[in-house]
Amino acid sequence: MNERIKMYHRNYICVLLAISLFVSPLTVGAEQTILKSGREKLKTRVTLSWVEKPIETVLMDLAEAANIDIIKSPTVTGTVTAKVTDVPLEEALTNILAVHNSTYIATENMIRVIQLPVTAPLKEPQITRIYKITYADPNQVFIALDDFKSGKGEIAIIKGTSHIIVTDQEHKIKAMDELVERIDQMTPQVLIEVRIYDVTTREGFELDPRWHLSNKPYPMGPMPTPDEIKTIQTSPESTYSKQKRTDMTWMQVAGERPVYPPTDPPAWVDGYPDPNHVWFAGGDTAPVTERIEEQWTQEPGGTRIEKTYSNPSPFMYGRRRDDFIGGSFDRYSGGTLHISLLDDAIDLNFVLSVLHSQVDARLLANPRILVLDNETADFEIVRETPYREFQQVGRLDPISYTAFKNIGVDLKVTPHIARDGMLRLHVVPQFSTLVSQVPTATADGFVNTLPAPIVDARRVDTKTMIRDGQTIVLGGLRKREVSKGISKVPVLSDMPLIGGLFKSETESKVIKELVVFITARIVTEPTFSKREQQLYSETKFEPPKIEKTRIEKGEFDSTKTEESEITDSLDLLLKKLEAPEE
Repeated sequence: MNERIKMYHRNYICVLLAISLFVSPLTVGAEQTILKSGREKLKTRVTLSWVEKPIETVLMDLAEAANIDIIKSPTVTGTVTAKVTDVPLEEALTNILAVHNSTYIATENMIRVIQLPVTAPLKEPQITRIYKITYADPNQVFIALDDFKSGKGEIAIIKGTSHIIVTDQEHKIKAMDELVERIDQMTPQVLIEVRIYDVTTREGFELDPRWHLSNKPYPMGPMPTPDEIKTIQTSPESTYSKQKRTDMTWMQVAGERPVYPPTDPPAWVDGYPDPNHVWFAGGDTAPVTERIEEQWTQEPGGTRIEKTYSNPSPFMYGRRRDDFIGGSFDRYSGGTLHISLLDDAIDLNFVLSVLHSQVDARLLANPRILVLDNETADFEIVRETPYREFQQVGRLDPISYTAFKNIGVDLKVTPHIARDGMLRLHVVPQFSTLVSQVPTATADGFVNTLPAPIVDARRVDTKTMIRDGQTIVLGGLRKREVSKGISKVPVLSDMPLIGGLFKSETESKVIKELVVFITARIVTEPTFSKREQQLYSETKFEPPKIEKTRIEKGEFDSTKTEESEITDSLDLLLKKLEAPEE
């Protein structure tokens, strides 16, 4: 009996399992069919139009067109004027209800239209835009757009192709379009021309006593310093008159004291003064060389001779200057850099030609750089001086390495193009000179083989506004170099008291100054000048001549090459490639 009951229960459970397995797929399929039909109805395309129709009428027309039930909340009111042509139902509902600050909720078979809260933002579709950056820096544009996008926006950059991909709301994308269009434009350029001159002036002092043997010794004591001497002589017996022209040349010549011409003619030819005689008057430190040309003519009656001499003071330029420290910056200017401005009406080449003619000016460099607006042009005219440096790492022995110190001219210019043809320049010049070198040593007493340099440097950081084509002049870095020399007569120069009479002392002072001319010109579009265009058009480049191969020329027969001939050729080639025996 019990076994029958157990068998009955077992059969009952199996029947229930079979029924459940058969019914479940039908239920799931029905649900999927219902959902699928609801989604398909939202995608139904409708074509309708309304003019000042209540929103209730519009919703009823949409429900009938898509064959779906729509329920409206009483808070949704207003009139609709719209026309939809072959658009999906969900898109038509979204746009119509968005105007009335409303939205919809779709269920399985129905659509519920409700009012949005006042603070709830409207849902705006997102758009993806790809920007190709041509002129601007893609990294800077990426940073600007990244700060500009909304919280839900996404942005990415492809540096290899300069593309920026942005996904954001529609109003943000429109603003980004305008931003990229304005900043991605051809940037004007500025031509920076720099001329660096080394201006050298020299001063000298020389004390060189000389001894002469003559029957008319030089007068002792200070020499007179007449500015003008006139002597008039009248002789009724002479029949000759003299006309004289005097040329004065200022120069520093070591030698005799000034000797003024005597009243008598210095030379006679056949009893008359020599018309071609030349007088020279020497000086002490800065004398005057005087050239006198005389012409004698015969005149009836008496002869009147008038002589006029204009002489500078022999002590005017012979004073000894104060001593300076050799190799240091100018103590008067203190090494201060001066900045001047040349107007564009001044011819820079004319100014430089005058500089060349008046002083010893040497052009060190004349670089030209075309730089973008707001970018920095760096000019370096330096000498790298090596020296040794040590680095202590823990308790280990110090590590030495060679470092370099740049000595010379380092000039940085950053232009900014303003309005009305004006340029704002950020100029950072740095001038340095090597004074000396000092040896260095480590803690254990190891002396460095490369001494460390001692450098005097001057640096200025300034901003100035100039017009297109004007020139800035930087100057003031002066350096004085003093060199002294003594030459003497052996034995006699070592005698007490009078030994100084047999010594010659010289002292020369060289003043060097770096002068930098900076000219800036705006280049909106780099093009050829008329002369360059003419040269380019007159230049003809002949294309390379492509000759035919030996096979194309038919130098080889079409017959088949024997295998033995190929083997012999390979053997010959291998023999030539073999290394020569030692």
